[in-house]
Amino acid sequence: MKIFNFRNKPVIVQIAQIFLGLNILSIGFLFIAMSFSILQNGFEQGFQQEKISIPVKMLGENSHQTQQIIEIENKQIIVTPFNIVETDIELPFYFSLLTPPSYFTFFDLSCLNLLFMLSFTFTLFQIFRSISYSEPFAIKTLKQINIISIILIVWGIILLIRNAYLDYYLRDFSNNTFGFYTVFTTPSSLIQTGIVVFIIANVYKRGIAFQQDSTLTV
Repeated sequence: MKIFNFRNKPVIVQIAQIFLGLNILSIGFLFIAMSFSILQNGFEQGFQQEKISIPVKMLGENSHQTQQIIEIENKQIIVTPFNIVETDIELPFYFSLLTPPSYFTFFDLSCLNLLFMLSFTFTLFQIFRSISYSEPFAIKTLKQINIISIILIVWGIILLIRNAYLDYYLRDFSNNTFGFYTVFTTPSSLIQTGIVVFIIANVYKRGIAFQQDSTLTV
């Protein structure tokens, strides 16, 4: 079975297939490497609760100061001019798979996000691969569009729960000094996009019905 399908496809669709295929490889590699590293560490530590370094942001009236030093539980934390720092907190082991690693502060590359990115990119690749001039509206493509809407909505809901829990935990831990920080797309945006894709899927479904009626008429 061919991975790419360039037959009777516009150039833009061919380029999109190549781009998405490379993305699948890179995201898949990152997901496997990070998951293996975390699970290996878990086996070595007996999957016990451990300290996880996560990005946090300053809260309150002091959040606009250029630089300051906060002391929590006898540990000094230097706040940068961007009010973004990292702190180590003890969380259950499985949170290692849900939180972004400390060395990727400016993008949420947690195993959780990588898994959803991989699922989303692979499904989008399947859509571009199945696009056809002869049959622009296909049931197979409709199913793939519905899958994308489900992925986006579930992705947003899970991130919403994760972010809310970490934010609550950090606020409680630091007496409302810090909150959880991520520059990744907000969960609500993912949910809204999923709903829009679901509406598009229903419009596409009507296109399939019209195409079938046209075929029967001919």
